[in-house]
Amino acid sequence: LEQYNMTVEFVQNAASGFQRELRIGIGLYEQFFLSRFLSDYIKAYPKIKISLFQFPYQQLLEQFSRGNLDIIFTSDQFISSGTLQKYENALICNKPWNVAVHKDMPIANCQQLTNKMIGDYVLISMHNGSVNQIRNIYKSQGVTESFRDIIHVNSYEAKLTLVNAGVGVCFLPAFVLAKNFGNVVLKKLSPYYIPRNFYAMCEKGSLNGSIEEMFKQCLASCKDLQDPVVQK
Repeated sequence: LEQYNMTVEFVQNAASGFQRELRIGIGLYEQFFLSRFLSDYIKAYPKIKISLFQFPYQQLLEQFSRGNLDIIFTSDQFISSGTLQKYENALICNKPWNVAVHKDMPIANCQQLTNKMIGDYVLISMHNGSVNQIRNIYKSQGVTESFRDIIHVNSYEAKLTLVNAGVGVCFLPAFVLAKNFGNVVLKKLSPYYIPRNFYAMCEKGSLNGSIEEMFKQCLASCKDLQDPVVQK
């Protein structure tokens, strides 16, 4: 049924004057990549019909593997080395994550934060599981487990909403902006924290030239997010 619907949509797009179609998939944060270059890309290629879908990362990879998406921008949370070898891929971001804190918290005045400093606060996290399970995840990643409490949310907007209200602190990828949350400031953490890297992925040998152009646009606009020194 998915393949049938895709075929029908392709014919309808051709009848409407679109020469090519590009189905883009993103996870929880990757809209910030697209905001850097998508407008210029659409202006440069007006005959391409753009579709955009957002999924949790595991579901995003499932949709991609079933051929329902042409290109995805994703974290490597559920990506194995074998998966990376199977598909065309490009590293977009491997820079350390930031800590989002309320501007009135004492730690907001520090130039750089440590694990001990943030351990006194409530952590807002998108990890699933019990408080103890989530504590162990952060401990295994080299982050303190002594948070005063842990609150589970299911989106980065929910994270920032709670930080903006002074409820606690959270971790965000280096490319995520908090400009719509006036009380939130982003701080560096020492030692640095990189739980995940971010990639663009597509099928190898795809005949859709729009994908290659998008790869080029994305990598050119995200050069500042690629650190050759930092390793995961």
